[in-house]
Amino acid sequence: MPPNANYEALLNFENILDSSGDPIGTSDTLIETFFVQGDLDRDRDVDLFDALVVQRNFGLSDPSVVWSDGDLDGARMSICLMH
Repeated sequence: MPPNANYEALLNFENILDSSGDPIGTSDTLIETFFVQGDLDRDRDVDLFDALVVQRNFGLSDPSVVWSDGDLDGARMSICLMH
């Protein structure tokens, strides 16, 4: 698990290829995101609202939702961008 911190990823679109093998762009793009352990609603803190996410999902047996998804929406490896 990564430490609580802000993270940046620099994507060089010249090295990211589409299905035809062509670059998807010509410029670099900086993606900023963050990780806070226990922050299930992605508002940068751990509070009652995060506990409510756990409560709403406690005991559910939906195989598409796993705790490692973070926000329990079933979308794995989602990245929420900072605005």
